[in-house]
Amino acid sequence: MAISVADGGEGTVDSFVHSLSGEKKYLTVKGPFNNTVNSFYGIINKSTAIIEMAAAAGLPLVGDNKDAGNATTYGVGKLILDVAKK
Repeated sequence: MAISVADGGEGTVDSFVHSLSGEKKYLTVKGPFNNTVNSFYGIINKSTAIIEMAAAAGLPLVGDNKDAGNATTYGVGKLILDVAKK
């Protein structure tokens, strides 16, 4: 049986959700420069979460601001916290 795969960045959640009949959950979090971003994670079999760091702190969210010293992964933590609460 062939399934879709991803490298852990953009597309990882979509790949798992599609291949394993999961569900995508949406959440608004802070992006890499404290801007508000619409993010998400996946739930597989109601007991496994797939969190894609790129959904809250990936390069496409950085835009022209390449100042890594001022970037944050705070939004990724919020995704993890949301999963843990459920």
